Amino acid sequence: MFATVPDAFNSAIAEPEWVASWLAKRGEAAERTQAKRQAGVEAATETTPEGARERARRAGRRDERVLGGIEGLQRWLHDLARNGLAGLESRGASFWEAQAARLVDAQAPGLARRVRELGEIPGSRRDWPARLLAGLGRLELLIHAYRRGDKLSPELASDVRHLIGFNAREEDVLARGQVVRDRWTVIGQWIEEDEKVRAQRSWLAGEETGRFALFLQFSFGGAPFERALAPGTRIEAELAFWPGAFPLRALIKNVDETARAESFPLAGDVEALHARYADALARQPWVERFPAVLKGVVPVPGGADERWRLVDRVERSLPLSKGEHWRLLAVSGGQPVDVGGEWDGEALLPLGAMSDGRFEAIWEGPA
Repeated sequence: MFATVPDAFNSAIAEPEWVASWLAKRGEAAERTQAKRQAGVEAATETTPEGARERARRAGRRDERVLGGIEGLQRWLHDLARNGLAGLESRGASFWEAQAARLVDAQAPGLARRVRELGEIPGSRRDWPARLLAGLGRLELLIHAYRRGDKLSPELASDVRHLIGFNAREEDVLARGQVVRDRWTVIGQWIEEDEKVRAQRSWLAGEETGRFALFLQFSFGGAPFERALAPGTRIEAELAFWPGAFPLRALIKNVDETARAESFPLAGDVEALHARYADALARQPWVERFPAVLKGVVPVPGGADERWRLVDRVERSLPLSKGEHWRLLAVSGGQPVDVGGEWDGEALLPLGAMSDGRFEAIWEGPA
């Protein structure tokens, strides 16, 4: 009978650390090569009957996984409602992350993101229970809408699937999305970044169509964004919009002309912004960020425990996002200016200002 090799001996002859690292990288490269080959096979069978059947089978399997994840999420939500919200501020991030991870496994990344965002609310401010309850209600509404997708309009059903995590391919949007031509002014831009990815949101306002658009770009590993789009410029362009009940996100198909903008299209007062936002919510209840262009507003600093505000010509005011906004005040000089930014239903994040025909970036992004 052969003797077993002691663990200590196994450890002594284990490969050096650099070998393990090299093997891991080689394995990752092989996986990428295999993924490319698979993508090529899928592309080659894109138009074949067997390829169509395989796509249908994959879609069916994913729908089943998503429904399973939703059932688990609903049980979790109902337990949360029965137990009450008291004490959630002491549960920690792991309580929410565990549920989000289950949704990722169920191929519902949109729901996972919403659960993580809800986990940031407990204890964040004095009225957090009301904000959390509202967020839980919107999440339950989204689940209900997904289950009744066949009863929704095609546009709203497309929104719901996107919010769950089913994303349309950009090439499909360019080929079949609604194309709108206009002179678009870039009213502001915002960049978020973490260790691996940067996301850029550019908000555009159309002069003739009266439409807003969100152009979203991603960059990985420090690479530049694919398209350079400067805030405060005006482009003559065609945009292809993602389908939806209140379509905002769009791709830029082509640009014929670029010039410096001297004014903001679609600028209005605080009441006009509220009316636009109410119309958007009536058509698509899960709008998270909404483009805002305010005309002739004055930034007013807040007190010790108060937010800064924008005040229009008839003394209606709008709260600004948390923090101080001295740059906006400096650009305005205490006088009325036009401001472009993002409205989330509670506060405005100012991104750009137009004063005497000159654009100034209020938020310039990371260095």
